[in-house]
Amino acid sequence: MKCTNLIELNLLGNQFQGDISTLNFSKLSQLTRLDLLSNNLNGSMPISLYSCKSLKAIRLGGNYIEGQIQPEILSLKSLSFLSLSYNRLSNITNAMNILRHSKSLIFLSFAFSYVADEESPADFGIADFDGFQSLRVLDLSGCNLTGEMPAWLSKLKNLAVLHLYSNKITGPVPSQLGTLPRLFIYIWVQTELQVNFQSNF
Repeated sequence: MKCTNLIELNLLGNQFQGDISTLNFSKLSQLTRLDLLSNNLNGSMPISLYSCKSLKAIRLGGNYIEGQIQPEILSLKSLSFLSLSYNRLSNITNAMNILRHSKSLIFLSFAFSYVADEESPADFGIADFDGFQSLRVLDLSGCNLTGEMPAWLSKLKNLAVLHLYSNKITGPVPSQLGTLPRLFIYIWVQTELQVNFQSNF
């Protein structure tokens, strides 16, 4: 790509095909928004994308992107919006462990992107947890998460919207979630399992 002054690239819904990892974004130093929603792109996240230091928003949902989130994504210091829903990613625990270090991330969606059953992302040493401190919207719907709901969610003081439906999470909802000052939309729909809602809800 040679449009070195490009600020926004919006190609959503064009049914483009091919391996996204072969695209070279390295010269798009001014790019702030990338939207490739609802195409037919496959392959892994292109490493060259992390050269776009001005990126604030990435939306790659509705494709066939595979693989894992790489630590290099943390080089995008201004990234506030990341939506990778409806893809074919793996290792959600690794992804959350990396992205929790992003200080600018406000919106994060992995909805229906993890097809294999995986344990809910671990508690990362909950006593000292200080990740995702800017996060307001978290969507982990349909990620086939198993096990108990991670307690670190109760540490997200700016969280306003939390989607966890269509998972296989068991056990009680942590009562601490009811103390989050900004949380106003909490969607938890379980068709298979019994969930105990504790007194703060």
